[in-house]
Amino acid sequence: MILRFSQLLTLLCFAGLLQAGDAPPAFTPEIQGTWHLLTAHSGNASLAETTPALWGTTITLTERQFTWNNPADAKTPWLAGDYQRVPPPEPADPKKKPDPNELIGVVSGSLCPAPGASLPARWRLTDYGTLLLLVQREAFTGNRNGTYYSGAGKADVIFLLRRDPVPAIQPADPAKDALRIVGDWSVLGEFDDANSARTRPGGHVVFTAEKVDKLNNYEKPLQGSGSYNLLPPEAKYGRIDLIENREGRSPGLYAFCGDDLLYVVYPEDQDNRIPPDQRKAVVPLQSDGKRNLWVLQRRPAKP
Repeated sequence: MILRFSQLLTLLCFAGLLQAGDAPPAFTPEIQGTWHLLTAHSGNASLAETTPALWGTTITLTERQFTWNNPADAKTPWLAGDYQRVPPPEPADPKKKPDPNELIGVVSGSLCPAPGASLPARWRLTDYGTLLLLVQREAFTGNRNGTYYSGAGKADVIFLLRRDPVPAIQPADPAKDALRIVGDWSVLGEFDDANSARTRPGGHVVFTAEKVDKLNNYEKPLQGSGSYNLLPPEAKYGRIDLIENREGRSPGLYAFCGDDLLYVVYPEDQDNRIPPDQRKAVVPLQSDGKRNLWVLQRRPAKP
């Protein structure tokens, strides 16, 4: 019988070669406790868009255990896992940089197609105190989209989490929203094709009354700039036109959750064969092969 790499690691862990009492925690103390869901993507789709009950739900982390809590059924979480750290490879491969928080464990829950499977997970804490967590819920086949922190495949779920509760989405009000959108916003997460690779340290978005700038802390701090317009809502979401020099009008969506949490989704590329005035807003509020997503949190006002 040929064992998959993840299965072999699990056997090594649970056979006593890596004793749980001696091993470092899968989830270190600074990330243990309760987190609130900002977004979860799997299969190039936002799970909270297809199942609204998932919006703002909580995830609990202990030293070894991950639990995505289902408030309607305390006995059956959406997903759960009992993890240990993957030991570094020996000898080390100089061409591959291992993820510092690579885990292996047994996964279960109502969103797990094969409960009891041994599957990997990994996590990364960002400079804004936001947690990126990837949990594999079934065996993965094929190639991932550029990074291990991607929710493009159905086998993976990528979570973006914060400590503070996440308010419900508020009805769009273009007149009110035109005032409260102005400000400097930290990029808690930026997703392209449900891939978090664009979530970089120091990323922020500045809205003035007339334009929007996307910035970071690199040598070329200005990543993009253009004007924007807020339009009457599309269903429960507001509509925002981002006007870029390269592609012209990019019709997107926005959603406020309270005054200090903002979601913006916009098309990745425009079909130049479609006249700008005939382009339609992208729906739903998610990142996939055609849409990019910003999850923004207002920065405190400077003294």
